Amino acid sequence: MDIATKAGLELRKETASPFSLTTFQATANQLGGDTLTVYIEGDGAPWVSSTHPPQDPTPLNPVSLILASLDERRPILYMARPCQYLDEAELASCHYKYWTAGRFSQEVVEAVDQVISRVKYSTGTHRVRLIGFSGGGVIAALVAARRNDMESLVTVAAPLDIEAWAAFHQISPLQESLNPMDFIGRLSKIRQLHLVGEKDVIIPPGYAKAIQTRMPFAGFVFVPGYTHNCCWAENWPGLLSRELR
Repeated sequence: MDIATKAGLELRKETASPFSLTTFQATANQLGGDTLTVYIEGDGAPWVSSTHPPQDPTPLNPVSLILASLDERRPILYMARPCQYLDEAELASCHYKYWTAGRFSQEVVEAVDQVISRVKYSTGTHRVRLIGFSGGGVIAALVAARRNDMESLVTVAAPLDIEAWAAFHQISPLQESLNPMDFIGRLSKIRQLHLVGEKDVIIPPGYAKAIQTRMPFAGFVFVPGYTHNCCWAENWPGLLSRELR
């Protein structure tokens, strides 16, 4: 929470049935910007094992929040994923499927999309810039495919083909989730950039390059020395300056 406070981001809970979503916002349109910049968090706390999810999906290392804190554009909205940053009672009422097999489900995407539209309206902006880390990049892509007001889409270490990703890691398919690859036609109309760490073992370069062949309309940048979590914050403004396609 200190990360957000130091960056001038205010904690706000946003209700979007069936979720209470934790957000941090700086909604004053100080620079007269026409675009709302939105950051979406990753999947959160690591799994105990391949078959045992965490009891609480709140991230131990909130990469997307750190990146949002380095972004000076306003207005800005950071969105935690469903069931993250909740107190004990709230977490007890949030079904575990929303950080397991249903983490990219229709209801999750609709809830995130609803909050973005609400904040966009309240800030008087007309365009949306979506940035998502890891699983948050999947949500960003799925939301982008629904909208007609997209300025750009940026993902960081995101498993954009969740079916291929599950097969690569030999884990159970996320049967209750949507796959961005099913919306290629809609995504092809959006300016986008996908950042991949060359030392990432969760989203390996070989896996990402296979996706790249299916998305020739998108920009892909493979960053030397970077892993899944490291070291995106070190040169975030520079990485954001890479050319969107």
